[in-house]
Amino acid sequence: VESLLKENGKVVGAMVRDKETNQVWPVLAKVVINATGIFADAVRKMDDENATNIMTPSQGSHVLLPEKYCSKEDGLIIPKTKDGRVLFLLPWLGKALAGTTDHPEKITALPRASDEEVEYILEHLRHYLGVPISRPEVIATWSGLRPLVKPKEAPTNTASISRDHLIDVSLSKLVTIVGGKWTTYRKMGEDVIDVAISVGKLSPLNGSLTKDLKLLGGRHYKSNLAHEVAAFEKLPFDIALHLAKSYGDRVDAVIDVDNKSKRERLIDGFPYIEAEVIYGITHEHALHSTDVIGRRMRLAFLDNRAARLALPKVVSLMAKQLKWDKNRMHEEMDLGTQFLDTMMTKPPITTKPSSEP
Repeated sequence: VESLLKENGKVVGAMVRDKETNQVWPVLAKVVINATGIFADAVRKMDDENATNIMTPSQGSHVLLPEKYCSKEDGLIIPKTKDGRVLFLLPWLGKALAGTTDHPEKITALPRASDEEVEYILEHLRHYLGVPISRPEVIATWSGLRPLVKPKEAPTNTASISRDHLIDVSLSKLVTIVGGKWTTYRKMGEDVIDVAISVGKLSPLNGSLTKDLKLLGGRHYKSNLAHEVAAFEKLPFDIALHLAKSYGDRVDAVIDVDNKSKRERLIDGFPYIEAEVIYGITHEHALHSTDVIGRRMRLAFLDNRAARLALPKVVSLMAKQLKWDKNRMHEEMDLGTQFLDTMMTKPPITTKPSSEP
């Protein structure tokens, strides 16, 4: 968003920039909802430069450990550590996921877990599990910034700030929502749409169209889909299970997106296949290496070293599909490496892309 558009003192749209083409154009709307997370106050200041901040960014970091540190069926929650935070340990995609930290942090596009945060999580896990967990056993870390509602009085720490959401309507009718969390996203969406209906004097159809809408791939999903895929497509069961859980009833579209050679694993030990890279481009708008390794599949979050080793193949597959030259391939390798650097605190492993597009 470059700026907000106003008419008779009311926000009626925004000037937006496409970062791929650098093209700028206006988008008009009856109501503008500012749901931009940690950037919410920056957008509010486009509306009113004197607007006071209503959001506090809080960093939360996570650590991935080998599966042996967590039961496959059960999770562990530490409701209150010595400094009042909450920590959890959960089984996740064949690994043990532990987190999370909670402290004020400056806004950045690529947050990363600090050594102190990683050690904080490991220290508490060692204490409660009663086992020595060494730093080299960490296979991935990542960090994100929460847009918490800024309290009226200064809190002692961000862990004490409420996770409830707040909806603000400015004098020029810009609707802003901040706060909340993943487990309340449905309630957040309902509340902000109700406010938008009122602000814009809209006339919606009776009832919610999305309340019972199944996720993409869920319409014909069935519990034995993975077994069917493994049998009919002659795929290893771990790959079939991954595809069924990730794509649901669209699994055939993934498998058939290219020739059979694209059924090969991206990297040994993981169920991701080459066809998913192509599918990410043709069906899920992937444009960069980071879109694939971090946002269409979860390899970057599961194993940092494995993601680095898979990156050259991902770039090579994307280059063939998107007609990249060698310069663009090297740019995408650098982009992917920089992204992976933010998800690990140990020195990175360097890899080189294939020279052929």
